[in-house]
Amino acid sequence: MLSLPLERRDPARALERAGELLSGVERAGTATLAWSMVDRPALVLGRAGSEPNVDRGEAERQGIEILRRSSGGGAVLWDGGLLALDVALPPDHELVLADVVETYAWLGRSFAAALARMGHEHVELVSVEVARSQAPPHGLLAAACFGSLSPYEVTIAGRKVLGLSQVRRRHGTLLQAGLLLEHDPTTLARLLGWDRAAAEQLDRVTTTVGGSQPQDVIEAVERSLP
Repeated sequence: MLSLPLERRDPARALERAGELLSGVERAGTATLAWSMVDRPALVLGRAGSEPNVDRGEAERQGIEILRRSSGGGAVLWDGGLLALDVALPPDHELVLADVVETYAWLGRSFAAALARMGHEHVELVSVEVARSQAPPHGLLAAACFGSLSPYEVTIAGRKVLGLSQVRRRHGTLLQAGLLLEHDPTTLARLLGWDRAAAEQLDRVTTTVGGSQPQDVIEAVERSLP
């Protein structure tokens, strides 16, 4: 795989680069990894699912841009505490499986192995069975990406730290991962019109790899790739 170095970008430009990687992957003929962090915060909404009730006045007061990504899933506050990875795969790549869910497996395992190698304890890969047995989320947990579990995401001590999403096109597949180095559930709750109690509920089901440096995470994940 071709690995591009970590870049700190404007959030809109970071999302555009993900689209460019997907559009060009068939022509390039090789899998490409691109790591991103942002230079200012944005609220990023998923393509599908129920539309969250965004408080646009709050977003304007805080100077937070509202963007939409091409993959599905819940809302994410993309600020300086989120390390993002885009993986663009050609249509005939061996890691692109007919089963959409199973296509996530190698990426989730790579992150889980990397975090364990870095010394984080109680790291677990979310199984298909666990993800499907959870109670349906409600309120802020239903609106936020990190409020519920999907197969092959990663938890630490049962609390979500890695979110995954996917885009499939004729010309390739894009896998997207977001790892929490820090988390600000209060700001996300306000942007989505929820109160402090909802923020505290979200905080209880999420965690971070606080203290880990982005470059250390990147090196550990890339050593764990298949």
